[in-house]
Amino acid sequence: MNRWILGAVAAIAIAVPAFAQAPAPVPTDPTETSALPAVMADALAAIRDARPNANAIADLNALERLQFVRLSDLTRGAPPAALAAAIEAGLDDRTGLQAAIKSNPAIAERLRAESVDISTVIAGSVSQDGSVILYLE
Repeated sequence: MNRWILGAVAAIAIAVPAFAQAPAPVPTDPTETSALPAVMADALAAIRDARPNANAIADLNALERLQFVRLSDLTRGAPPAALAAAIEAGLDDRTGLQAAIKSNPAIAERLRAESVDISTVIAGSVSQDGSVILYLE
């Protein structure tokens, strides 16, 4: 009987912390990114690096892969404060990024083929292998 009780208590002690874990808090400081999901942190970095990313997109000769990430799908409404602040601060750079996308025929064609309105592109990044990620509203 004592072994059964000891086993039950041990099982509960192991299971309860796994179910009781709270989700990571969403940062309210616009510079705090450690609590953002990885894709949000990547989008934030892409927004902050908009000018070099726009140059890389404009200079890209061969498009290996293009991925669209809709941030509204990930946030289910309003973006976290850090992301919203970066989007607001980067409005001027966003225009340059969109111009760079328009100047790249391969990316511009994919946007048309996927029925993506260029005005919804808020950030973009190019990886070492030539893959492009465009972050959409």
